[in-house]
Amino acid sequence: MSSTCRFTRKNLPRELAACGRWRDIDVSTWLPEHANRYARLKEAIQRYLAWEAISTTLETLKVSYEQLLRALNRCVTLAEDGLPFGWRALLPHCRTVEYKRLSPVRPMEAVTRGGYAGALSSLFEAYPDIKEKFDKYLCKGKQPGSVRESRVRLHVAHKYFVTLCGDAKVRKNQWPFCTERLGAGAIRNYVHRFCDTHYDEIVEKSHGERAKAKSKTGTGHRSRLIATLPFDVVELDEHKAHFIGSIGIPTPKGIRWCPIGRVTLILLVDRVSEVVLGYCVIFRREAKTRDVMAAIACAVRPRPLRKLSLAGLNYPDGAGFPSGCIEGLERCGWSVLLVDNALVHLAHDIIGRVRPAVGCVVNFGAVRRFERRSIAELVFHELSRAGFHRVPSTTGSHNQDPIRQDAEGNAARNRMSMDAVLDLVELVIADYNGKRGKANFGIGGLDYLREVAVDRSLGFLAPTLPPPIAGEASLDIAIEYGRVGGNRKKGVRPHIYLDDVPYTSTELSNRWDLIGKKVTKHVDETNIQTFEAYFEDGTSLGTMAALGRWSMTPHSREARRQINAKLRSGELVLERAQDPVIAWLRALAQASVEKNPETRAPTVTTEATQLAEELRHGAVEMPVIDADAPTSVLGEVLPATAAARSRIPAPASTLTALN
Repeated sequence: MSSTCRFTRKNLPRELAACGRWRDIDVSTWLPEHANRYARLKEAIQRYLAWEAISTTLETLKVSYEQLLRALNRCVTLAEDGLPFGWRALLPHCRTVEYKRLSPVRPMEAVTRGGYAGALSSLFEAYPDIKEKFDKYLCKGKQPGSVRESRVRLHVAHKYFVTLCGDAKVRKNQWPFCTERLGAGAIRNYVHRFCDTHYDEIVEKSHGERAKAKSKTGTGHRSRLIATLPFDVVELDEHKAHFIGSIGIPTPKGIRWCPIGRVTLILLVDRVSEVVLGYCVIFRREAKTRDVMAAIACAVRPRPLRKLSLAGLNYPDGAGFPSGCIEGLERCGWSVLLVDNALVHLAHDIIGRVRPAVGCVVNFGAVRRFERRSIAELVFHELSRAGFHRVPSTTGSHNQDPIRQDAEGNAARNRMSMDAVLDLVELVIADYNGKRGKANFGIGGLDYLREVAVDRSLGFLAPTLPPPIAGEASLDIAIEYGRVGGNRKKGVRPHIYLDDVPYTSTELSNRWDLIGKKVTKHVDETNIQTFEAYFEDGTSLGTMAALGRWSMTPHSREARRQINAKLRSGELVLERAQDPVIAWLRALAQASVEKNPETRAPTVTTEATQLAEELRHGAVEMPVIDADAPTSVLGEVLPATAAARSRIPAPASTLTALN
């Protein structure tokens, strides 16, 4: 062994000579001779770098000077992470530098095994273009002149490597053409090493977006956003519940049960206590501004438990929500609200309304980084495991989940009604809040909040919001701006437009001087028969009622938009003086029944899901249809509930509808 070494203690940089910072080694499982050799070399290096007399040290430890310098230089060699190998370099058979073949590769007999170690690295060194193109293919999954592959496969990668070698004019008597398998084993090992060292670059292409997001966790870096007390950080997220319900449509032949799509839950979860503060249920694919605001409003106002409609279904002891069962937490805000970046299109409304009302900072975070709201993800997983996956109509976690057994048929056969769906969601969430778990040291989340609220030694001060100001719109009320319309010459009385429909009142219709004035509209989007209007200075203009046929039946804003779209496209045709809302509801019910005949297996339809979403508001009840009649024929409508009738304004008989 040569005595010429790169470093000695005279020229070794100070940062490399700090052997006290090198990572230690566990030798408890080593052979005695290996452990003894390691201990002698380690002590020799420590004494050498401490500038002790080296001759006595080497004689005592029975280590030669050449062995000492070789071991020292191996220890200070930089590893892949940019840090010295340290004591790890003293491991038996530890390689501190990459193997490099020195002798040229010569062709051998086809049946000969071995003798090609380092041939691939030698080829890449001689033909750097092959390595560059091959590495680019492994990262991008795309060959020149072709579409991107879903993932890189070993046999395809090997075939592309052989093609690159042929294009680079590698001779037939050179490696890999001189081997029987054309270097397939070397390429397999190289691809595996490349994927390990470039995992962050290839994870999405090879394993999907969820694996990429998951790989961002467990990196050892702690988040700078640390919650130490309840209500410091609240996470908002939306999820699809893993079960479906059904809706009963009255027909002359009885009630026909049609499956509806999976419900979407919008949850607000406290990061410290892992308690669900509030939620909103919708029967749509995507959440809208009103849904998010309704969930936030549910979390900041006192919330009693829902009255369960199913007989024999009761809340367990300790179930509930913080704002409804803990004194002092009735109206609490929070410091930071973490929102899914997929809802960034709602940023204007969320930031503009929530930040001043709740007193929090809104953080949307990066795109597709669900791990930032890990507690909300864990809560939804627990809700699915403890409740949603136990329902006969569960859809499971994925299409191949064995617990998914004819979800649509079970929903129709078991008559999992919309009220039953809402009851189940309320019961599962309320029970989760009171359930004991290791997250709160063996007690329930609500019990933990009670203890924190009364224990002043913890320094917790409930972030109680001030009482709502009289005249201030709640978070679930949309605030919009417009002008008073009208035309004196044509005799068009003053009115205010909302979604292509004019609104007015007996007072406004006589105020010709207000034409052109700016107004503020407070709209309850669950029922837009009426809305409150205000002047710019805040003076109330009164309640505006819709004119014409839109004042006949309560309906949501989403319903009006869908009805107008179908009227414009000709899918919905109204007769004279026909109620558009009732006609639309009946058309949805008729289409749901027609798409679910008794002779076929039940299936989820868009019409049934839309019908359930509109009926969820409780403003109108299910229309009765004729199962054998075409969609355009009208039917009778069940009487609305008392709550629905109380929301219907008196008919404005003195007003003239505007065309």
